[in-house]
Amino acid sequence: MEHFLANVCTTIVELQQDAGRTFAEACASLKLEHSQPRGVDRSGGLSVSRDGGRVRFGGTVEIVAELRARKVPLYALSNWSAETFPIVLKRFEFLHWFQGTVLFW
Repeated sequence: MEHFLANVCTTIVELQQDAGRTFAEACASLKLEHSQPRGVDRSGGLSVSRDGGRVRFGGTVEIVAELRARKVPLYALSNWSAETFPIVLKRFEFLHWFQGTVLFW
């Protein structure tokens, strides 16, 4: 995992994904760049795509929970991948707390 995060799934790769590149495009590019890329499965999809990728919320959930408890209307604006958002939506209950969500890429 450490090798994958340090050498394959780098900040540059994440920025390209945030800009709208698909996982299929990322896999094709990474296969060319890395002779034996860790984290790329035989089907051609990054293993991170199965579980929604690396998820870092920091203190966000606690802040959103406090605002929700105060009955503050909540809306989400994110550049989350359209490919993985449905996966994380099932995985994280707090993502259902928003009255509306806008994804852009």
